Amino acid sequence: MSSMGRNDDNKKGIVLFGGTFNPIHQGHIRLCCSAWNAVHPRLVILMPTQPFYKELDTDAAQRIEMCQKAVEDLPFPVAVDGYEIQQGSTCRTYDTLCAMKEKFPDDPLYLLMGSDTFLSFSYWYRWQECGRMADLLVGMRKGDDREQIEMVKCLMEEEGLTVNLMDHKADAISSHDIRQHQEKQKDELAPAVYAYIREHHLYGNDRSEERR
Repeated sequence: MSSMGRNDDNKKGIVLFGGTFNPIHQGHIRLCCSAWNAVHPRLVILMPTQPFYKELDTDAAQRIEMCQKAVEDLPFPVAVDGYEIQQGSTCRTYDTLCAMKEKFPDDPLYLLMGSDTFLSFSYWYRWQECGRMADLLVGMRKGDDREQIEMVKCLMEEEGLTVNLMDHKADAISSHDIRQHQEKQKDELAPAVYAYIREHHLYGNDRSEERR
């Protein structure tokens, strides 16, 4: 596979993947795998966020633990970093990238996201600077409007950003649907994550479905 962006043959590069991960599901894991196959970084880092715009029904420690369980058997290095949670809801991606540039001064950074997030990237705080600190890795999904995404890619490249579209082609999976219907959607969770949710009685445990 040809290399993309600024990666080289010495296993340099850090992929950063942020999200609420409430819960982390197989769609997130498949996106990590696509990123690994695309740029072969030395490390993928999951960064659970503490969003300011909504209340979550799990605490930060639970989401971090679910992330750790979800990636424990992956065949490449993955870490879970609580930096954004520690910084609180005012932490922005720009702040995170500045901190990661300082932490990993010799590694190119990659910012991993889905195509829906990519289409809203230009609304992020100091997005041009974010895109200059980290190449963008964008996972395409079935049903995506490729023409629209290519147009946004071109506009961002005019701003000096590097955008890598990965032919991920995964189905859209909703954490909301998983929270509402865990039993029906348990195949979209790593077994260890599903067991953790059941053990800790998260998201209601589909009690209404169990009585049927």
